[in-house]
Amino acid sequence: MSTSYYAKAIIGIEIDPSKLVEIRMVRNCSCAEAPGKTMKYCPNCSRKAWSEKEWPADEDFDYDNNLYCGLKVICLKSCTRDMDFYHIYRMFVVGAGAETDDLCYTGKPVMCSLPEDISEIKETLKNILEPKDLWDESKFGLWAIGTF
Repeated sequence: MSTSYYAKAIIGIEIDPSKLVEIRMVRNCSCAEAPGKTMKYCPNCSRKAWSEKEWPADEDFDYDNNLYCGLKVICLKSCTRDMDFYHIYRMFVVGAGAETDDLCYTGKPVMCSLPEDISEIKETLKNILEPKDLWDESKFGLWAIGTF
């Protein structure tokens, strides 16, 4: 058995995921009569009545395509053992970066070229995120994310 490790390097900002995504209770069945909010199972079909679902909290967040005002959003998720769904625990808005397998570890160092003008990327992100109260100067920078 083997494991492949990958790295992503992005120039962007870490943002609080609760500002873009909220957890809502949704029905699991399509029975005509809705089960009560406190019911665990639907009395008509015996399916689990409700489950939690991530939902965009901001109208500018395209959750299906991971885009916020045209910017790429990278979501890192963690599965908790006692739950059967995922929670977002970190979210990054990307200004530029290597987002594919460009930085796949091959046993040899690989260099990724940086954009020529990082201050321009910073200004673009700041202009979009500051009016939405999502800009935090201390969280902007070059982020390395390891995955497998």
